[in-house]
Amino acid sequence: MRNYLGQHRVVLVKTSTAGYDRYAADVFTARQWIYGWTPEADPYLDGIAGLKPLPAFPPGVLASPAEVRQAQALIERGRQCGTGFYAWRHAAPFPEPTNCNEELAAGFTALNESYKQRFPWRYWTQVPLANLQRAFFKMQLRQASGTGKLSFVLFEYRSLLLLLSLGGAWLLRHNRAVWPIVGFFGFMYLFICFGIRHLEIRYLLQADSAMLCLAGVPLVRLFDWFTRRTAGPTSA
Repeated sequence: MRNYLGQHRVVLVKTSTAGYDRYAADVFTARQWIYGWTPEADPYLDGIAGLKPLPAFPPGVLASPAEVRQAQALIERGRQCGTGFYAWRHAAPFPEPTNCNEELAAGFTALNESYKQRFPWRYWTQVPLANLQRAFFKMQLRQASGTGKLSFVLFEYRSLLLLLSLGGAWLLRHNRAVWPIVGFFGFMYLFICFGIRHLEIRYLLQADSAMLCLAGVPLVRLFDWFTRRTAGPTSA
């Protein structure tokens, strides 16, 4: 409904650019490459765009001097004619009629495939598992603010509710009515952490909300157990 009112057309799913100029093919493929070896893409995207100094690449990311030169050339071209990187740096659309997005996308995709072939186990475990850990136990906002202590308490509370929900799912594992909830929860977490790899807690809101209906189950079971223990034997 929002897309129809704002864009005067029906858009059923989010596009790969999410409607932002900065997520054109050049930035999208560069981010996919970066997410192959680190869950923190923004510092590298800031550096490639020229917004901030580029951090050093971890050992093994680039296989050879030829790949180093390839990466350097892609970074230089990205700053010259990549529409996404231009928008990333200037917060404005790319002003020229032509661009080199396809060239950049092909280059970053090649680097991503090279890393994936050389380190398949690391590619499919390191970043996804780090995302999964952060999905359950994120403790601070990405940007520092005056609400640091409050955000820490709220994230701790969220993690506790998730653990209670998982406990409730285990206690009701034989109840088939619970299976769709757990399936949706598991799919969303795995899809975002292992597939998309761009993790923001707000993306998990629907899955978390669905699981919250199970958070009270362990507490009810514990209360029943405590009541039976303290009641003692009943007199005839």
